[in-house]
Amino acid sequence: MTGRSPSSAVSQVPFDQDAADLFFRLVASSYEHGSLMVTSDLPFGRWGETISDDVVAGAMIDRLVHRAEVLTLTGDSHRTRQRSELLAKENRAHRDGTDPRGGAKFRSL
Repeated sequence: MTGRSPSSAVSQVPFDQDAADLFFRLVASSYEHGSLMVTSDLPFGRWGETISDDVVAGAMIDRLVHRAEVLTLTGDSHRTRQRSELLAKENRAHRDGTDPRGGAKFRSL
């Protein structure tokens, strides 16, 4: 194994054919020769939608999961959680008549 460990993200932004080919080459060249970390908010069954080719997506997934640790995280992302907390704070402040940024009282004109 080499010391390389590039990281890539597979998301909802579709890969054009050239990008899909390059990503497959990265995965294939790392297969059994190095580490590769890939993150995605899509389940494996939907990767064909992003990669634009179910066969290439399947071959890529096959190489990625062979001898791999697959971690599945559940729950809200930290960004979603932070936004929800901010909205709740703003709602409480509006209801209580305080400024959510500094705690000062305010009132509608």
